[in-house]
Order: sequence, then structure tokens, then C-alpha cells
Amino acid sequence: MPSTADGSKPYPVGFVPTLLANLLPIVGVLMFGWDSETLIVLYVLELFFSILFAAAKALFAQRAPQTRDDADNTLISISSDLEAKRGSTKILELLPPVYPRNIPFITAVVGFGVQSSLAFGLLLSKIVDITGVISEREVIGSLAVLVVARLIDMWRTYFRGEYKTVSPYSVVESPAREMAFIILLLFVSVFTSAVGTEFAVVILIGGKIVVEWSGYQASTDSGSRLTAWLSGPVSQDTESTDVVLPNEEPDVRVSTDSRGVLFTGVLNVIVNLAPFVALPFIILWIVLLGFVGSDLSSVMAVGITLAVFGSYIGFLLAEVLIFYLRYGLLEYHRYGDRLIAYDRLVEEAQWETSTDVLRGVELVTDRLPDRLLGTRTIVATVGVGENAAERTIGPVSDPKTVTESFDFPIASTTFEPLKRWPIVLFGSCIGGILVTVGVLMLAPSISVGEVVVYTAFGLPFAIPLLNKIWAESYPN
Repeated sequence: MPSTADGSKPYPVGFVPTLLANLLPIVGVLMFGWDSETLIVLYVLELFFSILFAAAKALFAQRAPQTRDDADNTLISISSDLEAKRGSTKILELLPPVYPRNIPFITAVVGFGVQSSLAFGLLLSKIVDITGVISEREVIGSLAVLVVARLIDMWRTYFRGEYKTVSPYSVVESPAREMAFIILLLFVSVFTSAVGTEFAVVILIGGKIVVEWSGYQASTDSGSRLTAWLSGPVSQDTESTDVVLPNEEPDVRVSTDSRGVLFTGVLNVIVNLAPFVALPFIILWIVLLGFVGSDLSSVMAVGITLAVFGSYIGFLLAEVLIFYLRYGLLEYHRYGDRLIAYDRLVEEAQWETSTDVLRGVELVTDRLPDRLLGTRTIVATVGVGENAAERTIGPVSDPKTVTESFDFPIASTTFEPLKRWPIVLFGSCIGGILVTVGVLMLAPSISVGEVVVYTAFGLPFAIPLLNKIWAESYPN
């Protein structure tokens, strides 16, 4: 039998106390008449709060994200420029520093947790009176104890040093995998002939035992592929080259226009993201309402609607925040022939280049906020070979100073007027869409809900076409 690293005792023996603690609720339900519905709801709430606490922990994780290297094995997939942001900032002296680059992981895992909780609610609503159980004082008290215990554990272990050894990816991925695994087991159990609260308790606790056994095996460097996956990824150190900021004052200092960044971020989310993620949320809303079926009450319908659409709006606002944190607090410094992008929030340089190797310097002419606010955005390619990258500089409120101070080969920062015919066509299309939607809403044969669904299905096709028409208004 394999032993632990210190050879003190075989490693399965060390898991016995955890196993007995998890088996106790099963024995209590099957043999002593414990309330199985309460146990089920408490366990699901524990899973949900593990996601929320993972999101909170991820904000402080010190090691760099690893998502691109581990993309084939992730549930929480991230694709954001904010991941590349260096540095941290202090919110409270009692807490570790916060890393803005970790925010995309938080939004992703919270979204996953909300959708997974809705899935749990759907599955369990067939066998458990969820609203009735949650309203019980015993459940509320147990939930309060659970939250307090999590907070104490977070303070005593995570904030005392563990945050230095983990990446945001490893923090959020482990509870997400556990929740996905339990949902799969519960889905199978609910749609079998053995449906019942007692059977659901066995499934949930059995899944929990498998997950905790996976974590135990990972600590002893053993186990199968399944247990290795369930235990979650291991954080690894990554090499990074710090940008050294000179001690002297820069020759030139130019800040981004915060209002321009905010407006650009909002427009980018509205045009490029909101229409395409609306459809999955609406489908989820319809499925949730339909799944409950005849058991649907007005309170449950309102709750499901607020949860789904609140998650949608929250997701969009989080994406705007991510865009703003990426570009809204940057300054561009020039030291001789060096150009350095400096972030005022984290007080750290983000990237640098020599003005001698700048190439492809162009004025961005297709940003509507720049035209409305009088700001300008510049793109340029920096670095050579594998280190080459396109950088966005701006939006800035004084583009003439930027081009002259940084020796950008841009003759003029004045925009040419927009072409009129695409604007007229764009406005006509918008008017036609609004009139069509209005007529459909007034039609007695079509309900408002159906109009919303049809509109959501049409937006992913209409928005790219409208965007293409508007893009034609910008001069070549």
C-alpha cells in the first residue's frame, strides 16, 4: 500500500476522518430520518458560496494567469487584454493587494456559478420545495454559520500567505469543476427511476466524497486522470520581464482621456457583445420558466427573470469595467528615445519601446467616440520578431501634442467628414426595425414575449449588417 511522503502511514488511512464525516449525513437520512430536503439545499448553497468565495479570493491571487497554456482543460475560459496588466493596488491595509488583471476571472466564475445554480434549481425543483426550505430559520442560521466559517478560513489561511502561491485560474477552476461534476451526477439521478430526496442526498454526498478524495490524492502525488482533473490545476511560476521606470521626471507625460475610454468601452460592449450574448440569456430564461412548468408561481417567475436578466446586465457592466481598467488609467511617458506606458492605478509601467522601432503608426479613424468628444486614438507596432505587438495609444484629448512629442509620423489629426449615404441608410434601417417591432407588439396575434424572442434571435444577424453599413461612412 502506498505511503505518504514522510512514510508515517498509508495515504488512504489519512482520508478516513473526511470519509466518515461525509458519510454521516447519508446514514442520518437513510437510518435516522434526518430531513433530506434541508441537507440537499444546504449542500447546494455551500457549492454556490464556494464559487462566490473563489471569486473573492481570485482578486488577490498573486501569480500570473495560466489560461492560455491550459485552454484545453479549462471550464473557466478567459480571453481578455486585461490579463496582461502588470501590478497591483491596495484597497484596505488589512487586505493583500488587489490585481486588476484577475477581474476577468471573477466575472467568468460568477457567471458560471449563477448559471450552475439555476441548473441546480431546475433539477432540484422536481423533488424539493426549494423556496420553502430556504425560508426555514434553521437553513438561514446554517447558512450564516457557513459564511462566517468561510470568512474565518479565508482570513486565517488565504490572506496570511496562501494568496502568494496561487494564480486566479487555479483558484476559480477547482470549485467550477466540482460544481460541474455534481450537476452531471444530479442530472443523471433526477432522470432515473430512483428519483427521490434520499437518493439525491446519496448522489450529492457521494460526489462530494469523490471531489475531496481527489484533492487528498493530489496532495499525495497520486491518483487517476479523473481525480487529477477534479482536484484542479496547480499554480506555476511564470517568468516576466519588469519594465524599469527611470527615477527622473519624463520629458513628456500624456494621459488617456478617461471619458473617451469609458464611451468607447460602452459602445464596444453594446455593438460587439450585447446582441450576441443576449440570445443565450433569453434561451436560458425560457428554459427555466418552461422547466418549472405548471408549478411556476408569480414569485418564482419574477425571481427567475430578475436572476437571468440581472446576470446579463451585470456581465455587460463588468466588460465595460474591464475595458476601462485596461486603458482608462494609462499615461504615456517619454524618456529620450524610450516610450513607456504607465498605469496610474497600480503605479507600474506596463510596456516600453524605443521610438526608433515604432512602425505602422496610424490614426484610428473609425471610433465614433473620438469624433464626438474630439479625442484621438493611435495604433502602432512595437518590438521586433517574437516580441512584436500592436499597441493602442489613447484616446487622448490633445493629439497634436502626442504626435509632436513622440515623433509620430502623422501629418494631421483632423478627421475627414463622414460620408452621408451610409448614415442615411443606417438611420433608415434603424427606423424600419423600430417600426416593425412596434407593429408586432401591437398585433393581437403575437405576444410581447414572442416579440422579445424574435428580436433577440434577429439581433446577432442585424447588428453586424448595421455595423458594416455604418463603417462605410468613415473615409478610407
